[in-house]
Amino acid sequence: MAVIKPKLPGAQTIAPFMPFVVGVTAFGLLVAAWFLLFLPALPDLLAGGKFDIAAARARLDEADAYAARLDALKSAYEKINQDLNSRINKAMPAKPDVGALLVELNSIAEKNNYVMGNFSAVSEAGASSVEGRGIIRISMSLKGGDYQSFKRYLSTLETWDRLCDVQTISFGGKGGDYTVNLKVYYLAEATKAPAVTN
Repeated sequence: MAVIKPKLPGAQTIAPFMPFVVGVTAFGLLVAAWFLLFLPALPDLLAGGKFDIAAARARLDEADAYAARLDALKSAYEKINQDLNSRINKAMPAKPDVGALLVELNSIAEKNNYVMGNFSAVSEAGASSVEGRGIIRISMSLKGGDYQSFKRYLSTLETWDRLCDVQTISFGGKGGDYTVNLKVYYLAEATKAPAVTN
């Protein structure tokens, strides 16, 4: 027995237009996708948008330049701190070191045509000194030289790396004998300046 297929009316008339109908439908879907999906995202994809690679590269270059400036500032800061710590340690060392003071003061005296005679040093790091600052009271006698040499000697003490105060000066006779009393300062151990760390 043969199977009879029912024929749809007008099926013959639509078949030749089927590629056109599929094409129009596909085009309609593409236009809908354009307006619904792609067009709202288009400003982000164009130059200057959030998905633009050139804008992202420019922001990355800005961030790199900023990081380089920060590194340069950090190294300059560290250098300044090292220089400052070095200057502070020269002006006010962490310990009294009377032996080094004797050598330095004798060297200053010799450069100005004097011979150091008597030398006494007393360290004050207790309650009598300001907190954080130790004081060494020094009394010394100088022999030789003339008045101009003594002026140069005092000028050298003024520009000395160590922080000091000349308290009294006693003049002797014509022989050029002088007695100088001064205070030399140092940092007391309890309040030593902290090292700079980064």
